[in-house]
Amino acid sequence: MRPSCSSAVRSSASTASGASEPVLQGALSDLGQDPEADLRCVYCDERPAQTWDHVSSLVKDGKYAGYGHVLGNLLPCCQQCNSRKGGKDWREFLDAELRDDEKRSAKVALLEAYLLRYRPARYSYDEINELLPREVERLQELQRSILALMQESDTVAREIRDKVRARLRT
Repeated sequence: MRPSCSSAVRSSASTASGASEPVLQGALSDLGQDPEADLRCVYCDERPAQTWDHVSSLVKDGKYAGYGHVLGNLLPCCQQCNSRKGGKDWREFLDAELRDDEKRSAKVALLEAYLLRYRPARYSYDEINELLPREVERLQELQRSILALMQESDTVAREIRDKVRARLRT
């Protein structure tokens, strides 16, 4: 039986990407994973996968980067590798992490084949804005509202902290 973390990782990819279970199992097999076993980090192969790495960042320069939460942009990953990779290109990350040339070459070939098979066409922010200008404008309005609410929330939280500290001193 899979640990709950591994099951959560598997189900989150299916939900986020809209991939059916057979497609997800095929993708995991193509990554060298046993779909019926605990998932391992595709980068280090050492630790259990606890999250999904976005191969290409969701946002670049404050704008949608083009792939999002799709199977071909998601790789099972441990928290440590996901944190260290951050927004780096996956090849750059592997170059820094895998010193063994043979292992690195094999990993690059595996990931290139996976991305070629599963990664969908990329839509840039500008292309999406051209196709759906009203929806993009509404999204931007919502984002501005959320940021304003977060700033207001920070102000209220700061006031609460200050008042609690003042009461504790009396």
